[in-house]
Amino acid sequence: MKIKTEQEVLFEEGLAAYEAGHYYDAHEKWEEIWNEEEDDDHRLFLQALIQITSALHKVTHGVEPRGALRLLDRALEKTENLPPSHGGIALQAMRQGVMRFRKEVERALSDDIKSVDLSLVPPIVRQGDGIAWRPRPEAPVPDATKTFRAGVSAYEKGAFYEAHEHWEELWRIEPEGPRKRFLQGLIQTAAAMHKLTAMKSASGAIRLFEKAKSHLTGIPEGMGGVAVKGLVAGIDGALAALPTLVTENRTDLDKALVPVIGPAPN
Repeated sequence: MKIKTEQEVLFEEGLAAYEAGHYYDAHEKWEEIWNEEEDDDHRLFLQALIQITSALHKVTHGVEPRGALRLLDRALEKTENLPPSHGGIALQAMRQGVMRFRKEVERALSDDIKSVDLSLVPPIVRQGDGIAWRPRPEAPVPDATKTFRAGVSAYEKGAFYEAHEHWEELWRIEPEGPRKRFLQGLIQTAAAMHKLTAMKSASGAIRLFEKAKSHLTGIPEGMGGVAVKGLVAGIDGALAALPTLVTENRTDLDKALVPVIGPAPN
């Protein structure tokens, strides 16, 4: 019996998440492979899948749904020179599904995005052999300061999904230690707010805030220029309020209780 590689397992988990309608989770699985893949065609294929899942997440959770059109266009561009079947997937059929869904999103945007017909979500059908994934020897190192600040700026604007993406880019290349835990705490804080505001899950936000607090506890004050103690106190405040929202089936956390990622005191 052939033992599956880590990349094969992640790809299959992404497919299962996609088929279950868990587009955020599918995006995370496939992005993990994309970050390490060496082959350019495989990277284009994965990037297209990631952009499709991002578009679906935006549409189904009302997170800048108009941006879904751009993402679907990019996915089509990424795959236009790939064969009809790639990576064990019927790529031509998927492209046709993307084009149909794009027209439906455009229609819904002119009417009511909530009216979008989710039966038109592009199907991902298996066809042919899978991919022999090849890890990249090295990935470009992002500008740490610029990327970190971009995450803070996105968080302050309420773009929690984007903040999570910026900080995760740094977390992946950070060696084990306090700074990696700090970044993971920020990522989970942003993910908790995204879970609450976009995915309307107060219980999910509680779990993520608890994980964020566990990673941030013991981190030195001022790391990354951030008031870590103030952030942890803000998480405590949100955690105190969220059980009531769960009981009342609400997700409208008071804006004053949104944890603040502010500058450390001088």
